[in-house]
Amino acid sequence: MFNNFQPIKQRYQLVTLVVALIISHYVLYKILFLNAATGVNPFESDTIFISIFANFVSAFFIFALSFSAVLIPKTKLLGIISIVALGLASLLTFLSAFEWFFPQHFPISIAFIFQLLVCIYMLLSAIKLRALNMKKNTNN
Repeated sequence: MFNNFQPIKQRYQLVTLVVALIISHYVLYKILFLNAATGVNPFESDTIFISIFANFVSAFFIFALSFSAVLIPKTKLLGIISIVALGLASLLTFLSAFEWFFPQHFPISIAFIFQLLVCIYMLLSAIKLRALNMKKNTNN
């Protein structure tokens, strides 16, 4: 499928995910408060802080799914669970990016798209590692 693909170490993938999460939520915070200051969005505590809190909860679930998927060994059955967890994290990240796909919030959506790319890379890495483990087990 993708023979030349060599995934980086999983701990570096997690560090990259954490950096992407931090950057995307920093952009979220800055854009929401900039839009409130310029009058694009009403400056009510509910409209800004509910959005920020909902995205932090989403980020927690994305990180929890990704972290647990990295810890799960890529064996026959557990590898599928790892792939499903990373698929769910990617789907949740896609939904977060799609949620902010409005003209006044495009930078937020773009930041979440970078986070989505990290999740998809982790998903492809898990598929590749499972394929390599399955190949190694059939050769033994």
